[in-house]
Amino acid sequence: RMAGVIRQALKCYSGEESMADSTPISGNGSCLLLGEGSSGKTSLLFLAALVAAEEGKKVMFLSPKPIQALPAPLLESRAGLNPLSLKKIQFLYPQSREEFMKLIATVHEKGSSLPSLIIVDGLEAYLTDNIKQTAHISALLVDMAAFISENIGTVSTSNEDPNGECCLLVSLTHPAQGEDETDGGQSLSVIGRYLPSNCMLERDLDPLQEEQGERVFRERGSRSEEEGWGIVFKPDGSIKILLVPGKTKTP
Repeated sequence: RMAGVIRQALKCYSGEESMADSTPISGNGSCLLLGEGSSGKTSLLFLAALVAAEEGKKVMFLSPKPIQALPAPLLESRAGLNPLSLKKIQFLYPQSREEFMKLIATVHEKGSSLPSLIIVDGLEAYLTDNIKQTAHISALLVDMAAFISENIGTVSTSNEDPNGECCLLVSLTHPAQGEDETDGGQSLSVIGRYLPSNCMLERDLDPLQEEQGERVFRERGSRSEEEGWGIVFKPDGSIKILLVPGKTKTP
């Protein structure tokens, strides 16, 4: 099950006008976003953060390194960006596992500034081969979101968070560079116990698009007869998000 906030971001920046509705994000929405390196995870998470911020939600975006540039879909529509929305996104860049764990363990101290959406981009940067540590970090993240969900309504002094709920989006590079899908499976299995909902961006090896220099990633689980979301990386560096229609079955 794809998180509602990710689905909303895909709709808003896909150019599919019929899909870009203004329905507020609802539901738990906690999700693990999986994909190989350079599959569009960071861009998708940034778009999700902006969609949530435009709804008045406070967002905490954690990453081991700063985002160097706006995602391509935003560059094309920069005139429509609301600076006030960007101010609702707090970017933090913990450089070590210890710094990361300390940060998530103290989020509850923010009082009235509790975020409604917490994004962790590149969780693998804070993991080791120690399965117990992986479980501990995963549990901390989920417990943090649960605590905020229970308390956000009691400390909020405005109507910024009408749903009174904290969503958690975490991206993980899988398979990591140099791995096959069986490597690192134990860590992924542990994380999956805490974040059972996931969205996998899988390489779509379309011969024609490969020949044109395009790389296409599509959410795994979308069968050919079903419509599904895709992210296309073009040779000039631009990115296109599109809804891939399903193929009509022949009787």
